[in-house]
Amino acid sequence: MSALTGFAAAVCTGVLLHLALPPRSISILIWIALLPLLWAAQRAGSARTAFYLGLTAGLVLCVLSLFWLTRLFGPAAVSLWVLLALWPALFALWYFSTASWPRLPRAVAAAAVWVGLEFFRSELWWFEFTWLTPGSAFHSTPAVLQWASIIGVYGLSFIVVLVNGLLAAALGGSWAAGLAALIMAIALYAGGRTLTPEVAPGDIRVAAVQHEDYASGRLYQLSEQAAAERRDFLIWPEGAMSIPALDTAALDPLAGLARRWNTHLIAGAIVGSSPMARQNPEDCALVFDPEGKYLGRHTKVHLVPLMEKTFFGGGFARRPAREVFPTTHGVAGVQICFDENFTDLSRRLTGLGAEFFLVPSYDPAEWGNVERLQHAALLSFRAVESRRWIVRASSSGPSEAIDPAGRRVASLALNKEGVLTATIAARKDRTIYHRFGWVLPYLCVAVTVALFGAVFYLGEAKGYLA
Repeated sequence: MSALTGFAAAVCTGVLLHLALPPRSISILIWIALLPLLWAAQRAGSARTAFYLGLTAGLVLCVLSLFWLTRLFGPAAVSLWVLLALWPALFALWYFSTASWPRLPRAVAAAAVWVGLEFFRSELWWFEFTWLTPGSAFHSTPAVLQWASIIGVYGLSFIVVLVNGLLAAALGGSWAAGLAALIMAIALYAGGRTLTPEVAPGDIRVAAVQHEDYASGRLYQLSEQAAAERRDFLIWPEGAMSIPALDTAALDPLAGLARRWNTHLIAGAIVGSSPMARQNPEDCALVFDPEGKYLGRHTKVHLVPLMEKTFFGGGFARRPAREVFPTTHGVAGVQICFDENFTDLSRRLTGLGAEFFLVPSYDPAEWGNVERLQHAALLSFRAVESRRWIVRASSSGPSEAIDPAGRRVASLALNKEGVLTATIAARKDRTIYHRFGWVLPYLCVAVTVALFGAVFYLGEAKGYLA
């Protein structure tokens, strides 16, 4: 294989992944998206070349899918693309180094290694970034999406990589592997239809305000409109107000609004943002009942790398989520914006008794439409993994209501101010994913460490890394 052919194959993988993943979401392409990279890595000639092939595929994907990062960081976005591209590069290096393995065990091991790297990159290290995973291609494919209630989004990534690995084995002459890949993909679509739950009509009336210019007074005007329709819950976007401290001077006006509107108010607020504050600010959702009683706050658990972990006077404060909010309509779980991207918090709050989720979010228009659509796509997985309703109030959209089957039953368009209204239901059931399925990516991390250790030890002995 010539170098030009190999790198053309890597570029092809990057383009196919971009087309398969949100917001393009041509999900059928995900079944062959990794195949060109696997084919090229198999024939790379050296581990160094395989590494650069994976790096190329990752960079193409990041440039096409995350070009909006230049709006936030300018030329420095290139360093972030390289950082994210390192993970497929490590995968390609490992795949090349196992060329002598039997085809079927290698395909299974490749799926475990990809998910191990993906999960570590997404949720376990400082620069946590959960977007652009193969499993997320199915956010709008209802039949496949239902499997997330058993194996989660990372389990779907495992199956995608396994199918691609089996197809690569088929290209090497194993027709049985190709047949197995076809049967597996068909079974995923057919079996998923039987997993779709019945969603009973709800009686909990929720309103979510979508508005970005908090200083204009329109936030309160839109809230008045929602209150006139007698809503049980009213959600403001993330950071809808800034207050110096959680004292009576700050809480009493909000309590008065909750009483006047006769609703549970979930108000996104930055607490301690004053220059005189002695501690780092907290990104919170303050919760009040219809009588004006302050029920408590949820502090954002997952902070956006660089922006919220580093900037803003040294970064926002973090406080583990320890509570849910019992109400007369059921137990509410609250998450904030970036929280919804991660599997752990939804699972933890469900374990504490959350029966539905309310999410204030900040998605400014200046970040572009692609970023906001990629962000919103992950909501479907949290809904299916927990089988809970989710209502999200986004500053510039899309604000959405997602049912336990991952379907968007109500949505406000991007860049449009207004009030999203939805009627939802509380649910108490627990999914297989909640009980057992969440363990899979952690097992894959352990397997990845073991397999990389074995490959590097044997690889040096065989001169792979020369």
